[in-house]
Amino acid sequence: MNTQKLKVNFYFILSLLTLIMIGLAGCGNLEVGAVSEDNQAIDMGQTEEAEVKGIEFGIEPTPMPEIFTYVNDFYGFKFDYPETWTLKEKDHRVELKQGNNTLQIS
Repeated sequence: MNTQKLKVNFYFILSLLTLIMIGLAGCGNLEVGAVSEDNQAIDMGQTEEAEVKGIEFGIEPTPMPEIFTYVNDFYGFKFDYPETWTLKEKDHRVELKQGNNTLQIS
C-alpha cells in the first residue's frame, strides 16, 4: 500500500510540475516560430525598407590601406606591400620600413 501511495504522489507532483512548466512557457512575448514585424520585412526580401532601430555602434571599421606591388626584374621576384610601409632599394637589397619595424630582402 505504501508503494502505491508513493506512485500516486510521484505522478501527481510530476503532472503539477509539467503544468507549471507549460504555463511558464506560455508567458513569453512571442509564440514559438512567430516573427516580429521588423523581421518580416527582412524575411520577405524588403531589405531597403528595413531599418535598424535603437542600436548604435561606436566602432567604425578600419580603412584598408592601398596595396602597392614591387617588381624586381633583375632577380625575378615581386611582392605586394601596404602603403603604410616605405620601400627603398639599396645596393642589392630592398628595405621596407614602418615605424620601428624593418624588413630587408637581400
